[in-house]
Amino acid sequence: MKKDLTAAEIHAKYGDPNERQIGGSHYQKQKIQHWDYVLANNIPYMEAQVIKYVSRWRDKNGLEDLEKGLHYLEKLIAHETKKELDKRMGQPMHGHDDVDAPSYEALELKCDVCRGTQFDLTPVQGFYKNDPIKHRRVCSNCGAAYPGLVEDE
Repeated sequence: MKKDLTAAEIHAKYGDPNERQIGGSHYQKQKIQHWDYVLANNIPYMEAQVIKYVSRWRDKNGLEDLEKGLHYLEKLIAHETKKELDKRMGQPMHGHDDVDAPSYEALELKCDVCRGTQFDLTPVQGFYKNDPIKHRRVCSNCGAAYPGLVEDE
């Protein structure tokens, strides 16, 4: 049976990874190294990449690292936006073939801003250009947007 290594045995075998760096010294210059911060705060991959590039840009690749950090941030925003749109689109809306779904009129929806009851539909392009166009319900009286998107019929 394989024996689990103790912390001392691991340190003796591998040393302290924070004491050496492969390919430069940009992380060793920091008071808290990127990976220690990420691990201590349970930061997911995409956010960790943003932090990595933004924290090292002055000591490694300059503006290129800022652009890389921005690129990861843009991807994270795109991913989270699509997740939010998918979540909203998954809600049953009036106009679908779902017989049991109540109509907006039956729900007596009222605008949160002006308490109006008439809504128009305005087209909203999905995040990706191949996504179908949905519609957002907007108050006819004051223009306030109602949450959720309605699919084309």
